[in-house]
Amino acid sequence: MDSPIADRVLGGLAIAFSLVTLLAWIPNDIDSGVIEVFRRRITIGDAMLPTALALGIGLCGLGLLVQSLRKPVRRRRDLVDAGHDGVGFTVANLRFIAVFAALMVVSLTVMRWTGPLLVWLFDEAGGSYRALRDTAPWKYAGFLAGGWLMTSFLLVWLAGELRVRWLVIALLCVLALMLAVDLPFDDLLLPPNGDV
Repeated sequence: MDSPIADRVLGGLAIAFSLVTLLAWIPNDIDSGVIEVFRRRITIGDAMLPTALALGIGLCGLGLLVQSLRKPVRRRRDLVDAGHDGVGFTVANLRFIAVFAALMVVSLTVMRWTGPLLVWLFDEAGGSYRALRDTAPWKYAGFLAGGWLMTSFLLVWLAGELRVRWLVIALLCVLALMLAVDLPFDDLLLPPNGDV
């Protein structure tokens, strides 16, 4: 759309979400801080990853907002002449948001329940997922399945076609992120294991 109004709204919502997450959600939901110091030993706190993600969302929203402020808001008559109805949000916008939200819900549900389901199906010792959530392969299952599904959904949807290449790229990205988060830190649980 030629009008930057939708970009301004989206940027503002991203900044608002980031601020609410940083100032209300993380302090009230996570007991440890970003960095924990205990007997001169510095470790990463449970709030490190959600804080980094919230900051990333806020910076993306700020970038979108600043970029949209550089574009002039066109008058309704100019938009109608260019083939637009001049409305900031259309049915197509709402459909996009609904599909995106549905993809996120499905992916996060898969991420949350894959590990417990696999433990229930295949752990012959009968252990609980909570006891096994920081041991391989159980700790990787949910993040890998849900993250791959989410990334694949988005790549295929935005590209408008299903290609094996998108599925492989999604898998490689999720594996790289998983290893980058899990390998360097002994005391950091992959999502969603911290909430299980």
